[in-house]
Amino acid sequence: MIITFTNVIGAIRNAISSVITTNLKMWLGFETSETLGREEVVNGDFASNTWWTVETPDAEISNGKVNFNTAKTNYGIFRANLLTTGKQYKVVFTIDSYTSGAVHLNIGGVVVNSYNSEDTFTAYITGGGSNVFGIQSDNGGATLSINNVSVKELTQITPDKSGNNNVGELFTGKALEFDGDNDTVGFSFTTPIKSAVFWLNPLDTGYENIIHFGGGFSSLKSIRSNGNIIQTAGLSSVSVYVNGVSTTSVPVNQWSRVVVNFALLTPSELKFGYAPFAYGYIQLSNVQFYNENLSLDDIAYDYANPQNLVTDRSGTSIGLSNLKGYWHLSEGAGSLTYDSSGEGNNGTINGATYEPAQPRIPQLGMMNWSKGSNLYLNSEPTSNEAAAGDITYASYSWNYIGFKNATVFGDNSLTRFRYGGSVTLGLEYTLSAFVIMDDNSEPDITNTSSSGDFGIVLGNAVTGGTNTKTNVSGNIWRVSKTKTVSLTTTNNGIIKYTTQSSKGFKVVGWQLEESSSASAYRLTDGAATSNSIVIANPTIPTQDIFGNLVRDRLNSFNLDGSGYAEVADADSLNMSSGFSTSFWVKLDEGSTTTDYDFLVCKGRGISGFDATYGFGTTYYNNQLIATIYTSAAKNQLAYSNQNATGQWVFLCVTYEPNTTNGFILYIDKLNPISMTTSGTVDESHNLNVGRDSSFVTTRQSKNIISEVLFYDRALTSDEVENNYNAGLSAHTN
Repeated sequence: MIITFTNVIGAIRNAISSVITTNLKMWLGFETSETLGREEVVNGDFASNTWWTVETPDAEISNGKVNFNTAKTNYGIFRANLLTTGKQYKVVFTIDSYTSGAVHLNIGGVVVNSYNSEDTFTAYITGGGSNVFGIQSDNGGATLSINNVSVKELTQITPDKSGNNNVGELFTGKALEFDGDNDTVGFSFTTPIKSAVFWLNPLDTGYENIIHFGGGFSSLKSIRSNGNIIQTAGLSSVSVYVNGVSTTSVPVNQWSRVVVNFALLTPSELKFGYAPFAYGYIQLSNVQFYNENLSLDDIAYDYANPQNLVTDRSGTSIGLSNLKGYWHLSEGAGSLTYDSSGEGNNGTINGATYEPAQPRIPQLGMMNWSKGSNLYLNSEPTSNEAAAGDITYASYSWNYIGFKNATVFGDNSLTRFRYGGSVTLGLEYTLSAFVIMDDNSEPDITNTSSSGDFGIVLGNAVTGGTNTKTNVSGNIWRVSKTKTVSLTTTNNGIIKYTTQSSKGFKVVGWQLEESSSASAYRLTDGAATSNSIVIANPTIPTQDIFGNLVRDRLNSFNLDGSGYAEVADADSLNMSSGFSTSFWVKLDEGSTTTDYDFLVCKGRGISGFDATYGFGTTYYNNQLIATIYTSAAKNQLAYSNQNATGQWVFLCVTYEPNTTNGFILYIDKLNPISMTTSGTVDESHNLNVGRDSSFVTTRQSKNIISEVLFYDRALTSDEVENNYNAGLSAHTN
């Protein structure tokens, strides 16, 4: 009896640990990404002719197939408004019962690609013209049958775990855009390499330079695109692969993965977007250099697994030691692009600009990353600074971090340069000074109040914390203290003591960083950047290349305010007859009275009343808000005091129209709040994760979102609690 009872208890626990699946129409787990989008041809087996238009004379559709025969000429089957102009698709279909003749694909009214007796055909096509997709017989007819047609957009998606094909297309990739007129990225790079791997979007068919390895005229060494073709100059033993296959053809205005293998080369100069004497009108992302050629299996793996390095492939001979350059180009801000290979070959951006929300290329939202933002970086007095003791400001022609003036500290005792900005009690900070000693010596950072050249004050005390020093270049030193603030004070700065030999020094830059926040602040080596994204160090995946902890996405959607996922509108996502949606969100970014953070929306997140606005959820002013716009009114529910930075929160909305208290908002296991609504809901919007249908970029989410569910009915309170319990173990704070 005890054993039986225990088994029953176990069965109950297992039952409540699973998500409710009745009427579940979409489930975005954001666990993985795939390179092919949703199945655009829903009835690809020709189960009926209602989805297809059959030309006259009528083609015969029966038994899940379309049949062609020589008695009928120049006919076919078509689907209007299937393709989008400029987007690339993969088409696969099967020919069986073949007797004679051939058929063509018809794309936007243009006949392309002839197929005959082979069993299965795969084609890569580009939408154009009238966006019609069709399969058409030769003039003179053909006798054969076709079944199992598949049409998928080449993009990146996260799958729909509900099986309803409501996949989320990902728009979180970042790229650098070069305008073809003086835009470059320059490097000091002289490491021997044998392959260059990159995502490329040529923006014109002209002579567009991509990578320059040095030389000029007859000695030029470079990679370029020219008239839809990848070309090289000055490289030997070259092999080119585009999208995983051996070809030099690269489409314009589309993202392609390019691999160029060549004989060992040592660059004399390295630039992106330039080669003498022309520039490149291109977008570029995720550039990798290896000192070995990639094998065919490596290339296929690299294309099929855009979130991984080729070194992750089982059986590859390429190791991390072969990775000599890795510029993800995802920083999004600043004048430097960081080398995540660990080789330290950062690049300087001249003119090129970041383009966020790119599809197709490796998606930042499915990666771990570190976000850098200097709280303070300056070398001249501002309203937040107060000078005390013997301090003067003098012109100093050094521009390491973009400032030409230096703060000069004399050799008097207890001289102080004070930062008067606010710091938060209980948080850990790192305060740094970039200094040059008057006698060009190495600074003494003895961590006491009575000795050493430097005492660094955080929280009104010199003692405590950790002092460090790093040689930046020549006689330039970075002197830092890391400490948890135990007193709230404005007395935070550098103090000079004379108990050692009396030395003056110059401070040419300051940096105050919050080093223990949920989103780790990146050390900048003195580089003047802010809000930069640096991906994880391949050799230490928990850190970026500066040693800071990365923001772990936890099998979730890791958003930085510039990306989103979009699910195409479908009948299964209708709302007027009732619906439910739920998700988990980790509030890694605080909310303010001015910034909106849109979460999951099928319409607008928050706005003035308009019957066409649909539905949305928002994090705003420490409130989690759900809004439904009906033909009668704007209906809004809000949980206040949700200042839960760094915490997972479960949010669920259920809606049963024209029912007393039929609109309900649940937060975790708190008591739900509800209201009565009336009228109809506009259902014409796509469903977005991380933004709403206003597409205002400053209101996109900066948080982590996972397990987005959508039902075409209102869940009961017991079902909502079941889903909360099902996800709790994976979302512990």
